[in-house]
Amino acid sequence: MTNGQVIQGDKGNTTDAGTRVPLIARWSGKVPAGKVCSELVDFSDFVPTFAELTGASPSEGMILDGQSFLPQLQGRKGKPREWIFCHYDPKWLGRKEAVRFVRDKRWKLYDNGDLFDVPADTLEQNPNPSGSEAASARKRLRAILNSIQ
Repeated sequence: MTNGQVIQGDKGNTTDAGTRVPLIARWSGKVPAGKVCSELVDFSDFVPTFAELTGASPSEGMILDGQSFLPQLQGRKGKPREWIFCHYDPKWLGRKEAVRFVRDKRWKLYDNGDLFDVPADTLEQNPNPSGSEAASARKRLRAILNSIQ
């Protein structure tokens, strides 16, 4: 159930129903029980988080794209991520091309130019909404997507 709508399946697709998953953490005495945080977390954030948690430093010359979400795990104010990136290349689905997108909490822009207002269109059935907010989101997210090789 998402936003009052029953969604069956969709794993293996790049809609919110297929890519959004809960991150559940349990660490008695360190992670507050029952707290919900709605911040964005990207796969690239795990290494910096574990490094901060353990006090480890990245190897010399190692470039980390992610940022630690340890403060948020501990119920403290952190530096929330503004956007996440996904490169999905499911050969097993018979697709010939990879799918890439960047998104923030509201907007999602695919490499092919399709923009979605995710909370309003979870299954991504109405691409490219109009209006100044959509135009601004498209411009901002396109710049991010273009910067990622």
